[in-house]
Amino acid sequence: MRCSAVVAVLLLNCLNSHAGVPRFKLEGQLFGPDGLPVTVVTGIRNGEFAAVTTSVGNRPYWYWTGSSYLNLGQAIGGYRPQLTAARSSSFPVSWQPAADKPRLVGVYDGTTVTRLGPSKTYGTEPNIVAGGGEWIGGTVRIQGNPNRIEAAYAHNMMTGETLEFEVGRSTAMVASNARNTVLFQTSGELSTGSSLYSHGFFWRRNGQFQGLAIDGTAYAGAMNDHDDFLITRNAGGEVRVVYGDGTWSPELGGTMERPFNWCNGAGISNSGLAMVYNPGGQNRTKYYFGDTAGWYSVADTLEGLPSNLIISTAQLDPVTDQMYVTGFYSGNSSNKIVLRFNPVPEPGTLVALGLGLAAMLRKKRRA
Repeated sequence: MRCSAVVAVLLLNCLNSHAGVPRFKLEGQLFGPDGLPVTVVTGIRNGEFAAVTTSVGNRPYWYWTGSSYLNLGQAIGGYRPQLTAARSSSFPVSWQPAADKPRLVGVYDGTTVTRLGPSKTYGTEPNIVAGGGEWIGGTVRIQGNPNRIEAAYAHNMMTGETLEFEVGRSTAMVASNARNTVLFQTSGELSTGSSLYSHGFFWRRNGQFQGLAIDGTAYAGAMNDHDDFLITRNAGGEVRVVYGDGTWSPELGGTMERPFNWCNGAGISNSGLAMVYNPGGQNRTKYYFGDTAGWYSVADTLEGLPSNLIISTAQLDPVTDQMYVTGFYSGNSSNKIVLRFNPVPEPGTLVALGLGLAAMLRKKRRA
């Protein structure tokens, strides 16, 4: 009995030291199967990602499946292949037929690559920037119409269904998730006295479009598997979460220096962690986690981060909550490395673990 009480007290003391601030512990540096340091990671989801192990020439491009590396460059062919969003079966890729040729986009199903473009409606190559489920997409350029810049483009990799449409000056698919919800953003004319556009938002869920009433100038960011997504609103003065039922969160961290107008580098995980990029920060303080209590510099949440490492990008896995940090050591910006950090369990998780362990010890002692 005394042993179980000590275990519970130690766990409570441990979690109290982390209460209120997300924490991540260094797992280690990433290396490719060629033994070279990983310098770029993209398409991170559920422990899977694409990786580059050198930043010059026709780069070796790998796909980490969670247990082994696939040579994506050999599988796709072409020059400088890239992956947009990780997925264990089919996923979106892009490549150049040669170094001096425009980039093409397609879907790789593990065996072959099927090219998607050009757009049947607009004749231009799709720009794939969003994924997360079966749906991938972004925009297609509209030519010859000064009042229309971009149309939305969305493609279902499993069914082959493709959506191409325009609403207002510019329309884009900005996110999708494992529930096959697709989030779109549309821009109207320039706002009065502003260099920003007035935006509208709508989901496509279960095959039906659903508009969202969000007043003010806003930009949408990442979406999780609960249909929650981030917005920056009123010229970047606010960051909020729009929940899957259409309601809003309180403003996230109103005391932080005003973030960028767009949700660049944004992330929102299934557990509710929110992250944004603020170009006003310096070196290690450009990425922030936020909740209704305030914002925390990502650098301050990373246990084991080298003191002289300058962060260039930080990316959040929306499923596992792992953090991937790309950076370089002072004075050596050409040699980047990628570090992976694992989330430290939240207080509630540790309490449940401690109580369960204590109960197990009591039961064992009685036996």
